[in-house]
Amino acid sequence: MADERDDTNIYDECADVLSDVPDDLADWEDIENQKSESEVESSEDSEILPRRIRRTLRLPTDSDESDEEDSAQWSEFDLPRTNNEFEGSPGPNIFPKDTQSVEDITGLYIGNDLFEYICNETNKIPSFNLSQNISIDEGMIPWRGQLNFKVYNPSKITKYGILIRMMCDSITGYISSFKIYSGVGQPLVKTVMELLTPSYGKWHHLYMDNYYNSVELAENLLEKKIRVCGTIRQNRGFPEKLKRANVNVFKACHQRKGEVLAQVWRASKTKTTRMISTIHNATLINTQRTCRKTNCTIKKPESVLDYNKYMKGVDRADQYLSYYPIYRKSIKWSKIVCMYLFNCALFNAFRTCQYFNTEQKSLRFHDFLLKVCDSWIKDHVPASEQNLKVATTSRASHHDPIDRLSGHIKQHQLVLISETNKRKRKNCHVCSKNKKRKITNLMCKSCGVALHLGNCFAAYHTKEKY
Repeated sequence: MADERDDTNIYDECADVLSDVPDDLADWEDIENQKSESEVESSEDSEILPRRIRRTLRLPTDSDESDEEDSAQWSEFDLPRTNNEFEGSPGPNIFPKDTQSVEDITGLYIGNDLFEYICNETNKIPSFNLSQNISIDEGMIPWRGQLNFKVYNPSKITKYGILIRMMCDSITGYISSFKIYSGVGQPLVKTVMELLTPSYGKWHHLYMDNYYNSVELAENLLEKKIRVCGTIRQNRGFPEKLKRANVNVFKACHQRKGEVLAQVWRASKTKTTRMISTIHNATLINTQRTCRKTNCTIKKPESVLDYNKYMKGVDRADQYLSYYPIYRKSIKWSKIVCMYLFNCALFNAFRTCQYFNTEQKSLRFHDFLLKVCDSWIKDHVPASEQNLKVATTSRASHHDPIDRLSGHIKQHQLVLISETNKRKRKNCHVCSKNKKRKITNLMCKSCGVALHLGNCFAAYHTKEKY
């Protein structure tokens, strides 16, 4: 009795419109409902409204419905098992020519077609004949991270990075060939020969600094019909007599070995320049300038003048590449190298554009890059769609094709507006005419008008006023 009384008390205190009534008080709830209804009938004028009791139902679960059904299906009786045999066949379904060959097995996944594709696409890269004067020098791909073949070059603006040796046109700076230094030692003669391979047999004039030049290299390049000019170190076959030569300021002395000219020129009291050339003779040129200290006329060898004029091809390319670099921060040096080479390709395209458009000599590299970006971000129409007379804007055309009512329905076919982008849509021409804005990804191939399949397509090709 005590428990029932306690439960009744709790119910009287907590039961209201928002209360959750226990299930075991359901009968009591029915009695209360009947009692309240009788009280309402007897006292119509009473302002006290009867209290309604709401009972919260428990959410059913899957286990409640399936427990009784499954209990009759389960048993403790065990049966002997006979599992089915595996019907698959493990192992490769394509066999190589030689199962012992690593190359043939790898070819199942990376075949020659991939390399042929890369080779074909690489050969598509345009190459334009350089002018007579070319130069070879070092460039730097900026990189400050850890790398076992990272170098330090104090003569460059970018002092830390990956060394790249380039052959460029001396006037425009067009990059013809390059070779990235990867830490593997290789004779300089071989490096220069690899860079110059496309230029053999044309009598180019090559300008290099003392890091590359030597008497032996100059003689080898003469056999390839390439003449050289540049500074040279004493230990690169330079004549012994010229090593000890003592000449006055703005004076020069020389020695010749066949086509190879070795020359010493005194630029100041403390500076002596050693030159090697298979292009020039030992003539001194009057520069029409005078020295401030001695008031003497400055005379320079012709090889020095041309060296200062044509040695700046790689520096000119580096200058343009440093203006608007496309580098982004990365922890992988390979990404930086790819972006650098991509930047080189843009620079070469800029020089090519200037070559074809002589009236655009004043075109700046900045404006050229902006035009390239603008052309890349636009939607390109595939070649298969260029013959379709597609409206250039999304608005309905004001002039319909003459043959839209020709009655030859077969020539009017619905195709995708864009084969490459199936999500591309335009406003339906018929719906727009009826002041409805509905889009579609289909268009009439003959009329070049965006239409819905069905009524819009039929009305446009059968009714004069659709």
